[in-house]
Amino acid sequence: MSLVSRIEALATRIGQECKLLWADVNDKEPTFSKNSAFNKNFGADAGTVCEGNDSRLNNNRTPTDTSVSYLKVASDLTGRTTDNDGSWDFNANGIIDAAFSSGATTVSFSNLKQNKVLKMKLVITNSATFTLPAYCTILEGSAEASGNDGTYFLYFDCWEDASGSEEVLVTISKAAS
Repeated sequence: MSLVSRIEALATRIGQECKLLWADVNDKEPTFSKNSAFNKNFGADAGTVCEGNDSRLNNNRTPTDTSVSYLKVASDLTGRTTDNDGSWDFNANGIIDAAFSSGATTVSFSNLKQNKVLKMKLVITNSATFTLPAYCTILEGSAEASGNDGTYFLYFDCWEDASGSEEVLVTISKAAS
């Protein structure tokens, strides 16, 4: 075998050995200290990195700073509307301005939301009357607002929203004349 043939065979053999060596090296994890910023283990325990649908990844976390402001609170808590028909959506706004100007109105609520408070300014004229749903319990004030002209402030606090077990606590105050 000539010297050139031997050199070519050696070069081929070295190339094959290098490919095998690089394949082995590419399969190895680099060696450096564990738990650095670049080498955390995945998992659900403290000190591990979240991945996929980890229960720690949700938008229902309680803020730990003052990043929640009045402007960021949901509009169903801060919104205000005028609604005179007596059919009030508990989930739509936080404040309702209403007026009953004559006759009788049977009040109804939709979309009760447990632990939500709905505030209302109600103006009654012409001896208009209203009837609250049976699941409403008046804690303070009285239903004397019904049929008595004046301005009243009503606070509806949804204690229970489960269908068939609804419970709304009511406070009624008459505005100073």
